Amino acid sequence: MKHEVIINTAFLIKRNPSFSNNGFITKKPNGKKGYSEILIASGKKEPYPRELKVGDLIYVAENESGIYAKGEVIEVCPLIMFESVNQIIEFAQKSKDEKFWMTKIIKFNEISQNTPGVKLYFKEYFINQTLLKRTISLDGELSRLSKKGLAASIIKLNEDEVNHIESPIFVNTSKLNDKIPSSLRLDLYSFFNKNYRVSHWIDIDHFVPQSAGGPGNIIENLVPIGFSLNRYKSDSIPRGFFVIANSFSEFQDKIDYKWLSTQSEFLKIKDFPRSKEVCIQINRIIQEEWQIEEAKKFYKDVLLYHDSNYVEIIEQFNKV
Repeated sequence: MKHEVIINTAFLIKRNPSFSNNGFITKKPNGKKGYSEILIASGKKEPYPRELKVGDLIYVAENESGIYAKGEVIEVCPLIMFESVNQIIEFAQKSKDEKFWMTKIIKFNEISQNTPGVKLYFKEYFINQTLLKRTISLDGELSRLSKKGLAASIIKLNEDEVNHIESPIFVNTSKLNDKIPSSLRLDLYSFFNKNYRVSHWIDIDHFVPQSAGGPGNIIENLVPIGFSLNRYKSDSIPRGFFVIANSFSEFQDKIDYKWLSTQSEFLKIKDFPRSKEVCIQINRIIQEEWQIEEAKKFYKDVLLYHDSNYVEIIEQFNKV
């Protein structure tokens, strides 16, 4: 039976990472977090939602991914109106979101050239944001919220949608896939931000590389990694992959002894050219013939070979 949520009003905020300076949205764990809505129009108007008030519930989603945070409105700031590009630029200089404001300035300038009396209306509000344990995809009962052409970046939710968000049903992975689902990527970002206070940007990368058939939709083959390390590792294959695979008789005739005995943690393709071909073959067999839990254990053992501490983190994540 679903838990009934009693609220004043609930809204979903949809944010686009491409508007941010670095192409990603920083996921802050807990505390006061500001958001804003903008409307460019002639006449005195106000960005939606005009009735937003302290106590309203806000869910935050990243476009193409899902809902990753929630919070209650704790402050609604007065409406600000701009009548010229210079006014907007002066205000935007105080903000860290230069790329976002640049798109608004360009749009305002284009519209004002054809529409006399046009103004930009800006409304800011703050919520006590908390990251969710798992990202909630905008599909099924929430598919309305992901439809293209839904104009507002903040959408009023109905009671059924709120109850579904508060009591989501998650479907476990049953088949391996090489792509990293957006929702899983966000789950990992949220998990590391909440539990490890990550102070620098991280990417989520395949440990056994995607180019060699490594799966992307299970955490057992994903690692948080700095961009510089990601470039260094590139498409190299972890030696542990062949060490673990060699413990299975069905793979032993495919594996070269020098791959097991090398001192390199990662086998670069240029130094071990056939290693990629064999890695792809083994990954294909695991994907097509093994049960999902067997596959997860295999890739977790590969990680365990290289970093036992990270395997403990995986186990913590799977308990969420």
